[in-house]
Amino acid sequence: MAVRGPLFTVIITVFSTPNWLREQMEDNMKWSFRNILTLVACLTIIPTTALALSSDSYTLSTSNIGLTGGPYATVTAAVSGPTATFTFDAYDGYKLGAIGLNLIPDPATVSWTSDPGGLYNNPTERNMDGLGVFNYTFSMIGSEGLAGAVDGVTLTLTWDGLNLTDLSQIIALNAKDNFLAAHVLPLTGDTFYATTPIPATAWLLASGLLGLLGVRRRMQS
Repeated sequence: MAVRGPLFTVIITVFSTPNWLREQMEDNMKWSFRNILTLVACLTIIPTTALALSSDSYTLSTSNIGLTGGPYATVTAAVSGPTATFTFDAYDGYKLGAIGLNLIPDPATVSWTSDPGGLYNNPTERNMDGLGVFNYTFSMIGSEGLAGAVDGVTLTLTWDGLNLTDLSQIIALNAKDNFLAAHVLPLTGDTFYATTPIPATAWLLASGLLGLLGVRRRMQS
């Protein structure tokens, strides 16, 4: 009887629960389980697909000296076939003296155009102070001052034998978790280096999923 008592109570409790309440409890459990699986799956995918786009744009808003006056420049990137283009544009009040990319693998050819026109040094590996080493950096000849800096520059790169469909095929984070940067020259004040935070697509996806979970929770409460 000691065993039958609690068991009998549980059975009576379950079967005496109103149908509408049982259905709501089951629905809540199903949604919670689905949400958890979705969130785990997407957060697992984010690190490898944050750059998995054929085109994207980034804002250089983080400086190496802790400035809070950004953004300083934008970068638009696109890939198609064996070719990739990166366009750096400085915001009003700033110029660009050098740009840096972390590329994989090495491109076969590189060309550029700038506004106003200028000549870039051959690409070299360079440590952009505080932002890490970028294996492809390009600096304007005579860019030690504003006279040699530019408002914007477009790089065109090609990889023989590659069919590029997403940016993750040619870009990788460096040891400081950055993948592009620029040497920024303000019209007044000291120069500095600027980069973009972790790709916005990753944060937007994660925050969006968390927001959906919150909305669902409020609807059920």
